[in-house]
Amino acid sequence: MFATAWISSCLIEASMYGIGPVPKSEQIHLSLKAIEQYHDRNRPYNNSIMTFWSQVYNERNRTWESAPKNLLDLFDLTNKFPSKLLEDFLDLIGLKDVAEIVEKLLKEKDIFLQAFHIPPDFDDTFVNIGLGSLLKESQFIDLYKEWNNVNTNITSAFTALKKYAYRPFSSDKNQNSIDPRTYFYLRNFLTENLTKSAALVPTWNIYNHTTLMVSYELANNFSNRRDLALTYYPSKIECYWFTARTLAMLRRFKKTQPLPFQIMDTVLNRFIDVFNGPVLDDIVKSAVIDESQRIYFDDFLGDGDIGLDGSDLKRAEDRLFTTSMALNTLIDAFTVFDPATKKLQWVGSTGTINKVKKYVDGSVAFLKDFTLGGSYKTWNAFFSGSGKGFKSLPFFYPANRLEFFNGTKIKPDKFPRGGAFVVGFEGVVSDSEYAEMIKQPHFGQPTPIDFDGFNPKSEPEGFFPFWSSDAYTYATTMLGISKYLNIDTVQI
Repeated sequence: MFATAWISSCLIEASMYGIGPVPKSEQIHLSLKAIEQYHDRNRPYNNSIMTFWSQVYNERNRTWESAPKNLLDLFDLTNKFPSKLLEDFLDLIGLKDVAEIVEKLLKEKDIFLQAFHIPPDFDDTFVNIGLGSLLKESQFIDLYKEWNNVNTNITSAFTALKKYAYRPFSSDKNQNSIDPRTYFYLRNFLTENLTKSAALVPTWNIYNHTTLMVSYELANNFSNRRDLALTYYPSKIECYWFTARTLAMLRRFKKTQPLPFQIMDTVLNRFIDVFNGPVLDDIVKSAVIDESQRIYFDDFLGDGDIGLDGSDLKRAEDRLFTTSMALNTLIDAFTVFDPATKKLQWVGSTGTINKVKKYVDGSVAFLKDFTLGGSYKTWNAFFSGSGKGFKSLPFFYPANRLEFFNGTKIKPDKFPRGGAFVVGFEGVVSDSEYAEMIKQPHFGQPTPIDFDGFNPKSEPEGFFPFWSSDAYTYATTMLGISKYLNIDTVQI
């Protein structure tokens, strides 16, 4: 659902704010029909609470489970046929790399069967609402009506938003408990910035404490733990773009009328500050300028591989996607759409805009020359598993809530057996108390303090699953170039 909604949004925005071709109504209609299947089926009423994966009915539990059906079918197939036979067949037809992936998946079969059953989430829920909002603004009035017909209870999403928000200072442990990894990277923000009534929602909506958290993390290099802060969406520059879209939306709305709530002005100024400072600085630092003055950006899929001799390899599998993300980030953060002229206009000081233009022009030049040329893969990591090696597993971080689901307490000296359990961090503790907790072993292991990157040489055998979409790369590239070609020379 996530990929379908984002790609559809990119196609619509490319024609609304750029010069991109207007997508066919039938194409968006088919996307909406597909997305309809991802409403939470376990709620006995119409709702807009969405799942990431398709839902499979579990006869034994009498519940719908959200899981990757393609992987479940693969595992089921290997129950009927020897897995070695499948791997040999893939190797025989020239798909040795796929055979190796299948081999690794089957080795971790039991873990994946447990981990890949996830409940509905805020991410997909609000991506769906974002798509509906975009349709309402667009020329696709009939398609908005179609979306609205199956989203007649949007209140359900906002009720869940408030119910499941993380409230670190609450006395209710069902509200004040969080993944130990999240508390580890977020602890400085919690103690420095929040009031006792704070509520945080882990998705990209306008919400005071949440946007304050997002701004803080963007300004502080994700607390130097990008692996924990960007748990499921590890692309740093994609995170910049997600946030820049909110900035662009607020600025676009304010151009024609006052923002409806004062907090929105606060958020707008908050984002302007962080993009003019730390984010722009990081994008400039991350850029690579080639001999033709084209500019590109790499991320971990392509810039940290290791050869057999231990040397660094740059395969650049996600170079096109990451460059398109940087392009879209810069355009959304430093332009505003003028509804009168239907053009984008630069916003900011002359010095800042001149700097931004250099990296926008260079990125467009690179994408123009290479997107369709076949020189680079169109991979991305738009979604990933939460565990990215030993150092990102939740069990090895300080936790003060360790218990089985029945409430029986767990001692942190050895890994628990005998049923489902919770390992979480409850409430907020002082810096000195947490410092002592960091010194203690957790299930026999020390706290993993530092992030060594997604391709650490110290763990060459480590791997983690990620999901990639070629169509998403093409859609974000088209969106960026379409908007670029629609920028007016006028600066405001």
